[in-house]
Amino acid sequence: MHLASQNEFRIKLLETTNKIYDHLDESGQESIKTLLRNLESNIEQSAWHEFETRFEHVNEAFYKKLNELFSDLTPNDRRICAFLKMDMSTKDIALLTHRSPRSVESARYRLKKKFGLGAEKDILAFLQSI
Repeated sequence: MHLASQNEFRIKLLETTNKIYDHLDESGQESIKTLLRNLESNIEQSAWHEFETRFEHVNEAFYKKLNELFSDLTPNDRRICAFLKMDMSTKDIALLTHRSPRSVESARYRLKKKFGLGAEKDILAFLQSI
């Protein structure tokens, strides 16, 4: 919920900034771009860190077992696994990770391949069993 509220705040901030952006000179526009990049990076990093800390606290053994079984997972892979473990939809994951639903679907497909799951196996059921 915290991630969603931060995302809403970010969207409102971007909308307001875009209105101001068109009325600035070139150096002002460059300053706004830098500010927005820094702000977005900071929001995303702190939100993910908070989510991951809380998720690990509630699901202590999940990451440990996941890392034991699949040590080659990237941080992004583990992030997608956490969201899937929480039974989040592709659309919700895309919203929180600032990606398109299609790229989240691709990430799910790559994870199925890494896990050695066939087409008939469900990645959600697999992650719930860990």
